[in-house]
Amino acid sequence: MHGNVPAGACVTGRNLTEPQRAMFHYYSGVIAGGNARLLLVHTNSPAAPPFARDWTLLWRGTRPGDDKEFFWLFSAR
Repeated sequence: MHGNVPAGACVTGRNLTEPQRAMFHYYSGVIAGGNARLLLVHTNSPAAPPFARDWTLLWRGTRPGDDKEFFWLFSAR
């Protein structure tokens, strides 16, 4: 995700826990919170969130070795 968002960018988070927010901030410089044109979503399924068609997918990924948590980064159209 690091290459898709400038360091210090504000990203609206959805379904993120506080440790996940801290992880993205620490490793990518991304601040998850607030009202922004970028949306970071946490899901437990590899299927795209149902509202994904209204957004442009910038990145999708997981933590290394994790196959139960999925993260999606979208941009407003």
